[in-house]
Amino acid sequence: MELLGEKIDVRANSRRLFTEHRQLLHWILLTAVLDVVSTMCFMQVVGPQIEINPIIRVLTGWLGIIFGPIVGKSAQLFAVWAFSLIVPRLARLLCNLVIALNSIAFLTNIRIVLVNL
Repeated sequence: MELLGEKIDVRANSRRLFTEHRQLLHWILLTAVLDVVSTMCFMQVVGPQIEINPIIRVLTGWLGIIFGPIVGKSAQLFAVWAFSLIVPRLARLLCNLVIALNSIAFLTNIRIVLVNL
């Protein structure tokens, strides 16, 4: 594949991602699941109207409080994978950023649930 005049070896970059960054990918999956489950919980307690992410809010309006966050998080995971294939040198930074953001979202969601119980 070629992008902006630069050759991108998708197969080699995919292998590199899943070998060099396997632990980070596991952490991304764990924090993504925690974020999705906590988002569903806070939406059941408070409702989707206070969701900060506008994409998740729209998806929740279309698909409900179960499938909206799942579809949104799936898109995020796909974007991490695709971006890591295109720019492999930034994969570690991107993975760490996504882990941090998912963790912050999880903690925020849990705090909202606990305050509103």
